[in-house]
Amino acid sequence: MNAREAPARIAIGSDDVGLELKEAIAAHLRGLPGHPVRCLDVTQVGEQDIDVPEVAQLVAESIRRGETDRGILVCGSGVGMVIAANKVPGIRAAQCHDVYTAEHARNSDDAQIIVLGSRVIGSELAKRWSRRG
Repeated sequence: MNAREAPARIAIGSDDVGLELKEAIAAHLRGLPGHPVRCLDVTQVGEQDIDVPEVAQLVAESIRRGETDRGILVCGSGVGMVIAANKVPGIRAAQCHDVYTAEHARNSDDAQIIVLGSRVIGSELAKRWSRRG
């Protein structure tokens, strides 16, 4: 790691359906050699469950306030999270189910948040493109 290189700051959140995939992605990002990543997990496990709109808003607002640089949201299909995140002014979230769409959303559309459907993609695919952020 370059002494001047600051860790990437990524907010990550899920509903209960996406919890397992979110945990796999967060562990993967934290373990990347040579690419420092700080994950801010907004999901409150074990406490009162928070709904999709609340999770999406927490991730989007952390980006809007400058606390994080990017975000990853996970729910069953990805649809609810992408709708909720895009309601936050200034935020661009993209639902992605393949590597090309994720890369295009980031590079061409300047998406700040990638939204995944845990019932649509597997953890290995999610890990493959999450490190490209």
